[in-house]
Amino acid sequence: MLIFVYGTLKRDEPNYHLMKRYGIFEDEVEIQGNFKLVVGSQYFIPFLLPVDQSDTANQIKGELFSVTEIEEIDKLEGHPHWYTREEVKVKKLKDQKIVEAFAYVFHKADDNLKKLPG
Repeated sequence: MLIFVYGTLKRDEPNYHLMKRYGIFEDEVEIQGNFKLVVGSQYFIPFLLPVDQSDTANQIKGELFSVTEIEEIDKLEGHPHWYTREEVKVKKLKDQKIVEAFAYVFHKADDNLKKLPG
């Protein structure tokens, strides 16, 4: 299973230990589609938000991992009650190939979070 990570699960970030334990780094990637990445709350949490086509989506780069087990990562991300693990398309930066992967998307954003710049 391929997972797109964009925040604390990336290499050299605080929760990378889970990716190291359960996955293998594949490539640096960029998500395709209508999303924006904002950092919010007093804890500076990254949120991947879906946006309407009329909103401005931004280029979001992250990392692609092939994982063998997902349960601990789901637990950290609060799937399905906080973030939702969803299938997205990402473009590999090495060869420009587009592949499907899962990402943790946040659908519970309030107006303040939605208004933050991406």
